[in-house]
Amino acid sequence: MKDSKSAPTPGDSVPGEQTIGYARPPASTRWKKGQSGNPRGRRKAAKTVGRMIEETMMRKLTIDEDGRSVTLTLQEIILRNLGYAAARRDMNAIKTLFSLKERYQDSKETQLDPAELDPNDRAIIEGYLETLQGASLASDSNVPTEKIGDGGEAQSGDFKPDLKSPRRGSP
Repeated sequence: MKDSKSAPTPGDSVPGEQTIGYARPPASTRWKKGQSGNPRGRRKAAKTVGRMIEETMMRKLTIDEDGRSVTLTLQEIILRNLGYAAARRDMNAIKTLFSLKERYQDSKETQLDPAELDPNDRAIIEGYLETLQGASLASDSNVPTEKIGDGGEAQSGDFKPDLKSPRRGSP
C-alpha cells in the first residue's frame, strides 16, 4: 500500500492535474478531434518531361471535319497533318512519315491476313467497307477505301489528295 505522505510518482494521477510524461503530451499540444496529422498530405511527385509530353499528346480536341465535329487526340491530329503535308509533296513530311511507319509498324503477330478469315467474318468486313465506301461517295470526300478481293488481298481504291492546299509558310 502507498503511504499518503509520500510524493506522487509520475504514473499517479492527481485530481485536477494532467498526467504528462512518456507518450502523454500536454493536452494543449495533442491533436484535436478530426484534425489530420498531415493536413497537406504527401507531396506529389514531380512530373517528368516525358510524362508531360504524354499528357499533352493524349489531350482530346474537337475539330470540324467536312462540316461535322470530330474528337481526336492531339497525337492523331498531328499525324493526320503530317500525312496531308506528305500528300502535298513536302519532302520533310514524307521522310518523317516513312521513318515513323518503319519504326512503329505492327509486328507480324498483330497483323490480320485476310486470306485466313472465316467466310462469315469476310462477309461482315466487306459489308462494312461497302458501307464506308457508299458514305464516302455520298459526302464526296477523298478518303481511301479498301476492299477485300477474292484473293484475300486488300486493294486500294482511288485516292486523290488535295494538292491545292498552300504549303506551310506561304500566305
